[in-house]
Amino acid sequence: MDVYYVYYYCLISTCLIIAFSLKKNTQKKISYISILLFATLIEELICEISTKLNKSFSWVLHMFCIIEYPLLCMYYLNSSTFNRIRNTILYSIPVFITLSLIISFFYYNFQSFPSLNIDIEGFLLFILYSHLLFTLDTSIDLPIYKYPNFWISIGVLTFYGGIFVYAGLYQTLINSTTNITLSLFDIIIKPLNIVLYSCISIGLLCLHQKKFST
Repeated sequence: MDVYYVYYYCLISTCLIIAFSLKKNTQKKISYISILLFATLIEELICEISTKLNKSFSWVLHMFCIIEYPLLCMYYLNSSTFNRIRNTILYSIPVFITLSLIISFFYYNFQSFPSLNIDIEGFLLFILYSHLLFTLDTSIDLPIYKYPNFWISIGVLTFYGGIFVYAGLYQTLINSTTNITLSLFDIIIKPLNIVLYSCISIGLLCLHQKKFST
């Protein structure tokens, strides 16, 4: 296992430890982040084991999409004070899950990288977390970098903003030049993973502040 994966797993594990260390009555949204972190760790371990066994792990990536989107939606709903589109977001969850499964089954057959699924998910989450970022409740007198939702939003926006083009072109690239595509994965996706979970980690640390515990 190379240095990146050691650091990556340690980062996710650290996020989990921070999340579990928060009091249960802190905020309900912490449970969604905790489940997401746990699911991420399981996904990565399955991919790692499958790679060593020379088995396909694409199906795991497809399933992770339909786990991640609802959890990040629920985090948004429990963080935003904007209630006008609450029902729309709730309805989008089963719609996305259904659409994602249809794409996975009929288009990808769970056999290749779920580019379209990720881009649809990323597009929707980019809208939600842009809104969350620009409507932060600043009634608490703190610098913006001490707001948990600032870091969570930055992490989600950076990750999905960065992966959008790569995911969209993945199938075309992998069919024409595998080596370059895998090299781009190392250059683009790996740093974005680190940024995402670093931001989540910082956001969780911010939640330890007493001013955010109610």
